[in-house]
Amino acid sequence: MAKQSIPYGLWPSSIAPADVAAGARRFGLVQGDGPWIYWTEGRPAEKGRQTLLRAKPGAKSKPQDLLAAPWSARSRVHEYGGGEFLAAGDVVYFVNDADQDVYELSPGGEPTRLTNEPAMRFADFALDRPRRRLICVAERYAKGRHNPDNLLVAIALEGANRGHVTELATGRDFYAWPRLSPDGKCLAFLGWDLPDMPWDQAALFVCGVAADGGLDRPRRIAGGDGSAAMQPTWLADGRLVFLADGLGQGNLALWDGGAVRWLSRFSFDLGAPMWTFGVRSLVVARDGGVCAVDAHGISINLFSDVNADPATSVQSTIGAKDFGSLAAFDGGIAGIAGFAKAPAAIAALDDRNRPTIIVRTGADLALDPRGLSISKLVTFAGGDGKETFAHYYAPTNAAARAPAGALPPTLVLAHGGPTSKSNAGLSLRIQFYSSRGFAVLDV
Repeated sequence: MAKQSIPYGLWPSSIAPADVAAGARRFGLVQGDGPWIYWTEGRPAEKGRQTLLRAKPGAKSKPQDLLAAPWSARSRVHEYGGGEFLAAGDVVYFVNDADQDVYELSPGGEPTRLTNEPAMRFADFALDRPRRRLICVAERYAKGRHNPDNLLVAIALEGANRGHVTELATGRDFYAWPRLSPDGKCLAFLGWDLPDMPWDQAALFVCGVAADGGLDRPRRIAGGDGSAAMQPTWLADGRLVFLADGLGQGNLALWDGGAVRWLSRFSFDLGAPMWTFGVRSLVVARDGGVCAVDAHGISINLFSDVNADPATSVQSTIGAKDFGSLAAFDGGIAGIAGFAKAPAAIAALDDRNRPTIIVRTGADLALDPRGLSISKLVTFAGGDGKETFAHYYAPTNAAARAPAGALPPTLVLAHGGPTSKSNAGLSLRIQFYSSRGFAVLDV
């Protein structure tokens, strides 16, 4: 069927305003625990309530909704939140949005309160199994003060002190990523101070954990010297891998208990700035391999031998326009995948990064792929003369074309930065305009 000649901006489209207004399911934190993938999911139809789901990847697997209304799993630490739950041994610990306290949930059961701290908020949990407690980031609000204190705390899980909160570390303006070593003897965490943001010079610290659960004097391992460290992750043998930008870009590094060495020397960034808690671009798979996604979320870098210098790596793609929020589970790697002609999805990859199993899609709307515009990454000189990046979407319609010689009206979208970015996955808002004959430049 021949396309009709219709002026730009007036093309007929099957994407209705109601489709855009209804929005899509918004995926949050992703975690793996045994064979399960857990994630939070914001639902516009439920006034933004963020529920918790899990699934075992497979053709017959259906996601299980674990959190009934009015419960909503959302942390408000640092205001941006993230790190709102921890799945550990078929038990989930989560922050309830209404009161910012921590609750315990067994799938199929009802949440039970763990903390009762009206002046505190919690996020970014790690399980200290030997001492039966959670370690996490907390904010404490004092009456009459505008700014809260930030600290690392422990929350007792059992006994007469169940729910009791104990201070572990104070003194920095911000903390993040407390992660306990496999033997429970060391704690790694990030810390930084104003006016810096975490991507300016967050420092990575490691300290011993005493028999009584207290922390020894922290030792700075990387970052904090004009460079930033990110996402500390323990290997099974007690060594620590992390991302750092000391070479100019975010590269993979390893601390062996004594010295730090670079495992990669890429001219592009692995990972992205830490805007919310818990979002991973670096993960250690169950087989011990290290996976890191580049900053654009397009390619996965597999480091199969971290003992080599530099580490042996293989780069692969999964057919997605964007992939991030990584998590390891017994079957491989999971994350949030953005596709050019399909809604975002919770996706699982086997240990060789193929095939891709779609666990949960972000929307149920059926779209004609012939009428969808695919992003093209472009660069141009910004007002400061520096290179600026954007995703360009050309007007696209299966049934309409513009008159010869006509130029399309163009919408320029700018995110609210610095704590956000555009991505190349399908956006109904953008497709609403591009299918009607508008060009869209998403900066």
